[in-house]
Amino acid sequence: MLKNLAENALKNFENGYDSFMRWVDETVEDAEVHEDPTDADLAMAFRELGALRRQNAALKDTIEAQRQWTATAKEQAGYDQNVSFDTVFDDLLSFYKNEAGL
Repeated sequence: MLKNLAENALKNFENGYDSFMRWVDETVEDAEVHEDPTDADLAMAFRELGALRRQNAALKDTIEAQRQWTATAKEQAGYDQNVSFDTVFDDLLSFYKNEAGL
């Protein structure tokens, strides 16, 4: 049963993030309805799956916070949002080095 669960997870993950998350939601809902409390392996697998979902959400929050910070930094420095942050950083570093006499 766990092998089948892992194979289905991998197949849905290969089909893309949205497909994987739909599968996770459906699988967790099914487990909550049909969970066999005597099957410790299955219960552990679903706990781990839940932990992975929480970790995924935290990573998405981190990525969004980074995007927002970068957009704000570009705006405050007077750059267009389409300019690479590498360009913004290089310009700032050059300015600093010139001002510091380095």
